This record gives sequence, structure tokens and C-alpha cells, in this order.
Amino acid sequence: MKKIFMLVALFVAATFGAHAQLLYKISGKNLKAPSYIVGTYHIAPHTFIDSIPGLKNVYGDIKQVYGEVVASEMMNQENMMKRMKMVMLPEGQTLYTIYTEDEIKEIDAIIQQVMGVSMKNPMVEKQLIQLSPQTLSTQLDVLNAMKMNPGLDISKPIDIQLQNMAIEKGLKVGGLETVESQMKILFDVPLEKGKKALLCAVRNFEASKELAKHLQDAYMSRDIKGVENAMNEKLNNECDLSEEDLNVMIYNRNNNWIKEMPAIMETPTLFAVGAGHLVGEKGVLSLLKKAGYTVEAVDVVKAKCCK
Repeated sequence: MKKIFMLVALFVAATFGAHAQLLYKISGKNLKAPSYIVGTYHIAPHTFIDSIPGLKNVYGDIKQVYGEVVASEMMNQENMMKRMKMVMLPEGQTLYTIYTEDEIKEIDAIIQQVMGVSMKNPMVEKQLIQLSPQTLSTQLDVLNAMKMNPGLDISKPIDIQLQNMAIEKGLKVGGLETVESQMKILFDVPLEKGKKALLCAVRNFEASKELAKHLQDAYMSRDIKGVENAMNEKLNNECDLSEEDLNVMIYNRNNNWIKEMPAIMETPTLFAVGAGHLVGEKGVLSLLKKAGYTVEAVDVVKAKCCK
């Protein structure tokens, strides 16, 4: 009876671990030592690192940490200047010149909801009026996340903290893509497309908040399948990302990373990328398996060792 109970317990642990997991071990093929990959959530508190089983222990096995980009490079003067140019409207244009008065009222209503102050406030107006619609939409998402998570320090996301931990331990830090290429993906959006997207976002703000909560709840529960389900949820209107959008923002980048990872993994590495990049048939985990690697959830690895 005891043996049967232990087998059942191991089965349950393995099954649960397959879903409630964000950290994975990469081994096999021609790797001399394993590497690891962890799914991050850019607006989760950095203290959530302590809630990912085995993550801190991985630092004893690796020699380097690779993020989507090198965080420190985001703050150098050249990249900051490029970012400033990308997030602003073309010279001579403001939100007032590209939207009608009624559309501005719609946008302002959401700004008041998340900021508690009107964009007509001189201090707020000065900060927002020249932002591109794409940038303002991103800002509203971040502000909404802060409202859902009082005390959230967005200056210390998990991604940056994991790189800082590597630096403190004398490990190398690298990036799977350049800061400039990532900025282009996030902010270099045609004006007309960004304009429509912001209007759609404010007109569907409550529904979008609900989808964002589903994604956050899944991540904070370490439910990788839940993350996938949340990413697949739709509003069934023009707000939904097109296949082209998904390719640019997620799938093309996944394919590019997979080409880079084999050479990087010649040195034991921890990859830290957004959890949305891990899931699905076009996700990094699936692509690694198709490339011939063994990919195992860390909790499952521990369960197998303890029979």
C-alpha cells in the first residue's frame, strides 16, 4: 500500500509540475552540461524570483545569464536617445492633432481611471501629449498593472534582477537580441496602426484588463498552461493581434533565438525570457525539443531523482 501511495504521489507531482512550472532544464544532444530557461513576466515583482522553485540554485550550475537584451545596454546614452525618438510623435504633431475632440475625451477618460488625473492637467499634458499612440497604450498597460499590484516597483523587473544576480556572482550577462531591434518591434509602429490600436484599447479597456488579469494570475500561479491559455484569449474584434503581429512580436523572435542558443549553450547558461515565448507549438520549449534537446521542468527532474 505504501509503495502504491508513493507511485501515486510521484505521478501527481510530475503531472502538476508539468503545468505549474516556469523553470526548465535543457540537456541532451551534444551538450556537455545542461542549461536552463525560465519564463519571466516583465511587470511581476522581482521578489517573485523566490517563488520559482530551484531558480536560485541554478546559479551554482551556470556560467552566464542571457536575457532578451542586456539590461544595462538599455540605459546607455545612445540607446536612450534612440528610444526617445521612437516613443515620440513626429515633430509638429501631438495627440490633439491626430485625434478628434471626442476621441481625446475617450482617451482622457481612461487616463483619469488609471492615473486619477486628467491629461488636461498641465503637468500630465506635458508628459503625454507628444507620446506616440503605441507608447501611450504601453504606458496605460503598465499603469494598470501598478494599480492591480500596489507597491509594484517597475524599475526592478524579474528580468533585470536575474541579470543583476549574475553580475553579483561574477557571471557573464548576454542578450539574445539587441536593444535597438527590440525597441523597433515595440515602438516602431506605423502611426495610423498605432492610432487605431490605442482607440481600440481605450474602448475595450475593461475587457482588456480582465485578459491581463488572467495572464497575471496564471503566471503568479506558475501555471505555464494557464499562461498559454491566457495568451490565446481573444476579444474577437479589431483589438486582437493579427497573425502578422504575432509573428513580429513573438514567433519570428523565437526562431531567431533558437538559431543562437546552441552556440551559447556550449557554456552552461540560464536563459530568462518572457513566459509567452515559451508556450505553444511555436514556443521556445517546443522548438528546443524539435531541435533534439531534452527539455524537462525542474520539479519533474527532482521527482524522477527521488523514487
